[in-house]
Amino acid sequence: MDYELSEQQKLHLKIRTLEFRIDQLQKRLNDEDVSIKVHTGKIRGSKRLTIYRKAYYSFERIPYALPPVGELRFRAPKPITAWKHVRDCTWHGPKAMQRNPMDPMTIEGSEDCLFLNVYTNNIKPIKLRPIMFWVHGGGFQFGEANCEQYGPDYFMMKDVVLITVQYRMGALGFLSLNDPGLHTPGNAGLKDLILALKWVKRNATSFGGNPECVTVFGESAGAAAVHYLMLCEHARGLFHRAILQSGTAVSDWAITDCTKRAYDLAKNAGYEGEYKERHILKYLLKLPADEILKAEAKCLQRNDRELFGFAPCIEPYFTAHTVICKPAEELMAHAWGNSIPLILGANSLEGLFFKRTALKNKDAILQLLETCAQYVPKAAAVRRESPECLDKGLKLRKIHIKGQRPTLDDFYEIITFAYYWHPIQKVIEARLKYARKTPTFLYRFDFRSDKLINPFRLMRSPDWDDADESGGKGDVKGVAHTDELAFLFSSILAEPMDRQSREYTCLKRMISMWTQFAEAGNPNSAKTPDNKWRSLHHRHNNEEAYKCLNIDDSLTFIDLPEMEKLKVWKGLYEMHRTMPERARAVDVIAFAQSSL
Repeated sequence: MDYELSEQQKLHLKIRTLEFRIDQLQKRLNDEDVSIKVHTGKIRGSKRLTIYRKAYYSFERIPYALPPVGELRFRAPKPITAWKHVRDCTWHGPKAMQRNPMDPMTIEGSEDCLFLNVYTNNIKPIKLRPIMFWVHGGGFQFGEANCEQYGPDYFMMKDVVLITVQYRMGALGFLSLNDPGLHTPGNAGLKDLILALKWVKRNATSFGGNPECVTVFGESAGAAAVHYLMLCEHARGLFHRAILQSGTAVSDWAITDCTKRAYDLAKNAGYEGEYKERHILKYLLKLPADEILKAEAKCLQRNDRELFGFAPCIEPYFTAHTVICKPAEELMAHAWGNSIPLILGANSLEGLFFKRTALKNKDAILQLLETCAQYVPKAAAVRRESPECLDKGLKLRKIHIKGQRPTLDDFYEIITFAYYWHPIQKVIEARLKYARKTPTFLYRFDFRSDKLINPFRLMRSPDWDDADESGGKGDVKGVAHTDELAFLFSSILAEPMDRQSREYTCLKRMISMWTQFAEAGNPNSAKTPDNKWRSLHHRHNNEEAYKCLNIDDSLTFIDLPEMEKLKVWKGLYEMHRTMPERARAVDVIAFAQSSL
């Protein structure tokens, strides 16, 4: 997908980043550094001021695993060992190795990336505090846990401990090989998260956190990762509530078959040997990490039609660390995560995030929209080219294409359903069936703002000045993928909002509901007095619309507006009860790009 910024945008972003770093240094109270002890040694953190001048403690770049380098590359992480000196944790560490999505020619980060950051406004509270453990998104390809994108400022208004975590991505985090003797079944990135949660359980009290009150939350691929942890027995008991923002493990983009891609990766990096996994792994282990990333960019071929070359996969054999042993749809029936409270939801027009790609590939995308067959979920079609799939695509066309000919507005809407709302629908149906005694809360974020934004807004906007409104220059406007993050985390683009502004009101509501849920397993608080956010289990029959909390300038508890169209999506499976084989998912955007 095309997120590359113009040279002017890149310069503007670099300036804002530099200004932010200077501001962070100025907000550090140098005479109030603090040291604490974790199970592997002492660490030194700093005391800082939030964007609203509230003091808090920051401990960044805390290692939770050995550096995943050398023989540990591609493999399950190993716990960090003890150190003797006082480790400096006053500044954030490097992000995981990745291509910069806004400057694809730039490879940044480090393989030595398995760090977490801990933030709290009181390290010695009278009562241990709820822990909120954040998993960043980025399609399992890019992202970071650092304060330049996920600043703790707003959460520090509340009595919680916020932890942000880094994990491996791309081939370095998800390379999978079939040979059990090579100890590389895949999903190392997800295993990083499990080890980090074990670290939290062991060390939470050192920061005033309650290890028996942990909420794991994430957005996009981060939400899918959280959902996978809810389905994995190795994560049982490591957290007690979850929030899925715009992502699930049953999203077609959240699973891939990357067991055959190791050979392509090696060939792209210069390997000339046979298809023997032992030789392939030996070759890849000797390569510099940046060479692997360069080769990875060439792994998706024209006919693959997948969004990501390396992402979570069903592991080819069992190990002591197996995370995914079968499709997520099957795991949901008996998952331990059915026993914990859940918030999930999405933004009203998620697909608008792909505006830049849509504009660049307009003709190819509009051609795909003529039949919409490429949007049919992989579990609902035997073969992509079959008459059955075409028929189902036309059913989707009927509800999503508003005129005689498709438009990019239609593209934004159908992507919103295909990538986000329909997978959420599948999780809701599973929770209503298999988690009947556990609350599930649904939200819909529909708050538009041109004043409080984050760096992700730039990824969909061709011009910096067009970042102020989602559609821009007379186009469709809406609340896109990642927009809600600006109301949970500060960033390099965040500005202090007037306390009487609508943005500040929304921010306070979001933080209050999320932290209230972390504390009590129920998001209702003083901020939702007249619109009690009820669990989905209050529905009486399958035809009744899902009730959701609509988050706009006001909080309203309403029937989900997307419900009627979601019924059509659900009906695609009623036409297809038996499946001799599962068709591979077709990624619309990747296909559109490859068609040019």
